[in-house]
Amino acid sequence: MIEVLSSTYFKYLVVPLLATIFVIFIKSVSRNDRQHNTFLKKEDFAFGLEMGVTAILLLLGNSVTMAQQTISDPSIVSVVNEKLLFVGWIALALSFGLWGVSTIVRRLGWQGETELKIFWGIIFPDIFGLVVLIYVVSIIGF
Repeated sequence: MIEVLSSTYFKYLVVPLLATIFVIFIKSVSRNDRQHNTFLKKEDFAFGLEMGVTAILLLLGNSVTMAQQTISDPSIVSVVNEKLLFVGWIALALSFGLWGVSTIVRRLGWQGETELKIFWGIIFPDIFGLVVLIYVVSIIGF
């Protein structure tokens, strides 16, 4: 089991795939049944912004874990401080990226009041979210 969980394929393929499927499922089953009687809509596949938020939260959660390690081992304070500074800049950049992508979706991604365009409303933010999630998973050593 450890070999599977620690493999590169699991880290970069299975984790993002499971996260994607889970988000689509949750969006689908939480929809109001009285207004929408279909199980899946194309808007359910717009998971990129949620993935971006998840990636930032993973990064920040990992930062807390790194900071807590300095309590038990004070000799690593300087290394952890250096990493936390890097993580802070990455989190800031990802937050601005998420803000920019959400602005693009707001301006270019809607066909009507309730329907997203395929590229600017679904595909573009999904690519952003998956790339950010895979990047964060790779730098935190998850």
